[in-house]
Amino acid sequence: GERLKGLSRSVLAATVALAAAGGTLLLVRVAEVASRALVRTAGEVHWGQGQRRWRDSPALFRYYHGHKGQVYAFKMSESLDCFLSASADTTLKLWDFTSGTCVRTFEGHGKAVRDCDLSPGFSINNRGGLGLAVSCSTDKTLRIWDARTGGLRKEIRGHTDVVYATRFSPDGRQICSASADCTVRLFDALEGHLNYIFYGHESAVVSISYAPSGRYIASSSDYGERAVKLWDADVPATRSVKPITVRIQWTLEGLISRITLSLIHISEPTRPRLISYAVFCLK
Repeated sequence: GERLKGLSRSVLAATVALAAAGGTLLLVRVAEVASRALVRTAGEVHWGQGQRRWRDSPALFRYYHGHKGQVYAFKMSESLDCFLSASADTTLKLWDFTSGTCVRTFEGHGKAVRDCDLSPGFSINNRGGLGLAVSCSTDKTLRIWDARTGGLRKEIRGHTDVVYATRFSPDGRQICSASADCTVRLFDALEGHLNYIFYGHESAVVSISYAPSGRYIASSSDYGERAVKLWDADVPATRSVKPITVRIQWTLEGLISRITLSLIHISEPTRPRLISYAVFCLK
């Protein structure tokens, strides 16, 4: 990854968004355009040297009540008809943007949910896209959910410390995560298996973001390192998977009748891992 130098303070997020406190979400209009609304804190927001109070602001659009703890993150859908929120109360909630009602609650994490994302194309009004949601938690896991039903699809373990951030790739096929264990990891969004681990940060990685093309991932670390790094999202994953022939079966006539192949993940050379298995029958 390439380090971007010259940062004098902690790099806490690649995109600016303020989490809500007390379990209440506030939606405010920006330049009176509802589609550009942001969730702000309930109460005082410290911005530079001054303070702004959104609670009594004429820009306030709607409250979203339901969480019982601090809200760490939210994600608007591309269709702008809903958004997902992640909370210290260990749950995620999917909200109807227009009505303000909670569509469904996702339960299963053992500790605070630190970040969340919706797969590209998701909408509560149609069946477009993969229909997935992803979350990460202080419990060191990621979870892939069926965003349409609230059911758990995959629980992903591997990080050895708090997972602070997670994002879908632009095509929805991969998930990247950032953790206090100083790594950025790539997972398959459908199967949940590990594709690659990016090593290089020297302190907790607190934020990640995909380039719109999906070719690069940007990650940022906390006050210990104060760095932003840019990673190639394509090359490592493709180079780290190799086909290996496991078995060949012959016929009595001396012809090959069956070939068994496996794909071995070699991102950690000392610990290769089987990720898929294929059998070919020749007739």
